[in-house]
Amino acid sequence: MIASSLTAVDVAGLTRLELIFALIVLAASGGLMLSLGFADRERSFAVLVALGARPRQLGAFVWSEAALVTCSGMVLGLLAGALIAYVLVKLLTGVFDPPPEVLSVPWSYLVALIVTSGGAALLAATGETMRSRTHVTVKLRGE
Repeated sequence: MIASSLTAVDVAGLTRLELIFALIVLAASGGLMLSLGFADRERSFAVLVALGARPRQLGAFVWSEAALVTCSGMVLGLLAGALIAYVLVKLLTGVFDPPPEVLSVPWSYLVALIVTSGGAALLAATGETMRSRTHVTVKLRGE
């Protein structure tokens, strides 16, 4: 006869695997969303160049959008995660003996999320800045 309970199971390996998967999905989705958004604005960049925008001004636009999207995503994700964790702890209080007194915050994982998200935004914004400068140079030469 095997006596087991939910709280006696060690799921550290599964948790690490899920966290790594979440980091990969975060980097891919964040970078892809920014890159596709910038590619969709190709015509807007051409209009800005036609109106006299310089490469530095286009770069400022790209970097500010990347920062705004990344930071707002981090804040909304943090709020949603905290709310979901709070609700789950309240719902599962009867399962745990004793129930947790406070929520556990995985600081190292949060730092990894911030670094990964920032890295994806940095790559997307750098790529778009380089691409838009190439287009500005070509447009200014009249080619």
